[in-house]
Amino acid sequence: MLRKGMLIHLLNRSVLSVRGVDAAAFLQATTTNDINLLKANEALYSLLLNSRGRIVHDMIIYKQDANGCFFIECDASHCGKLQNIFNMYKMHKSVIIEKSILKVFYSDSIHTGSVKDPRVASFGNRVLSENVPDGTLSDMMNYQEKRFDYGIVEGVAETSGEIPFTNKGCYIGQELTNRSMTVLEIRKRVFPFTCSDMVSGTVLNERSETVGRIIACNGRKGLALVNLKKGSTNSFQTSKGSIALCVPHWWPYNLSRKCMIK
Repeated sequence: MLRKGMLIHLLNRSVLSVRGVDAAAFLQATTTNDINLLKANEALYSLLLNSRGRIVHDMIIYKQDANGCFFIECDASHCGKLQNIFNMYKMHKSVIIEKSILKVFYSDSIHTGSVKDPRVASFGNRVLSENVPDGTLSDMMNYQEKRFDYGIVEGVAETSGEIPFTNKGCYIGQELTNRSMTVLEIRKRVFPFTCSDMVSGTVLNERSETVGRIIACNGRKGLALVNLKKGSTNSFQTSKGSIALCVPHWWPYNLSRKCMIK
């Protein structure tokens, strides 16, 4: 159980700094969220897509001050790749992209320099710091399970290759996502689930039809991308055992009702 106010060092997250006269314009042109909405000492969730509109990297963007300096929190195992992609896209823009010494921390309470997690406000706070405060935890199991409970995907392994639902134009891969918006129906959603063992692979309904796939699992909880229109109960099967889907408590009432699991 995570103690109130405890900081957790997220060892699987790294930080890039993006600075320069064209830093804001560069991020506006390459990522999916609107940089103009980002205020100093706040954070913004965003994605980098490929030319086919598929997710390549997820990220949290921080605006440290009014002088055009941004920090990009990303998957630590792919930080170098993201830096290389950014450097390829910057062309002749006045932008410097470097690996930062900052570390990423999570807490369910407010700390000095903390910002609300931009994905779900009630999820908690994130802190960027050069130092590791005394008493900081490095065991991320509690953080991971809370993230699963909230239905939040994170990192390349959980997001890469998917098509996002976004509404900002003028970024790489926007053509396919804009076409997807005209469908006006989201057929699949990411759901938390509980299980009794490690599961992976495809998700099957009661008629043994494929309705989705496992995104992540730790043996007790996980995340699955599921088409609920093809299932009539909350119990689904995988090749390694059954899973029970859950609806995150923070979902809006109308969405929770629409996705009500029987």
